[in-house]
Amino acid sequence: MKRKFTLSLMTLFALAFLCGAAWTGFNKYFEITRNIEIFSNVYKEINANYVDQTDPSRLMKTGIDAMLKSLDPFTNYISEAQIENYRLAIEGKYNGIGAKARKIGDYVTITEIYQDYPAHKAGLRIGDQVLSVNGLDAKGKDSEDLYQIMRGMPKSEVDVVVLRPGEKQPRTLKLVRDEVNIPNVPYSTILPDSVGYIVLATFSENAGKNVQDALS
Repeated sequence: MKRKFTLSLMTLFALAFLCGAAWTGFNKYFEITRNIEIFSNVYKEINANYVDQTDPSRLMKTGIDAMLKSLDPFTNYISEAQIENYRLAIEGKYNGIGAKARKIGDYVTITEIYQDYPAHKAGLRIGDQVLSVNGLDAKGKDSEDLYQIMRGMPKSEVDVVVLRPGEKQPRTLKLVRDEVNIPNVPYSTILPDSVGYIVLATFSENAGKNVQDALS
């Protein structure tokens, strides 16, 4: 009888523990759902009714950064564009159009184009000023802002309006995104007096091996 009583008591404790855990889980789920709804409503109201024009993407990024700042310094939000930057730094690859650009004056200007990739195939040239991307005005935008738009899944399309130096009428180009593989060593040769010349363009994981191969 004593053994049966002990087993029953243990069973009751176990059931109480499980019920408590389930109730705690339910409470947390309820809190998450309720607070997501609050956040969503505040976000919508600000973007719809704020006195000035808002940038929804930047506003969301600010909210996410502020939320994660309250946690440890190792918890970070990495956007899709930042993931592509990571792939570029580590692997020398990213999904996009195969071009580099920087802001000159009011507009971002193409400064480098990789051969046989979407930008090259579509006829984009060094010196082209980017006026708009997918119908969005590019005036005053930074190169990083445009990279976020131009990078995307392979086979997806992006429309770019550019103004070419020496021309008065803008050109509209349709680019089909693809995976871009940037070589660590795009060029190497022997100069006069037995001087070796090696161009190291990016520091990705195979940079050392590629430099060694070029040297050999």
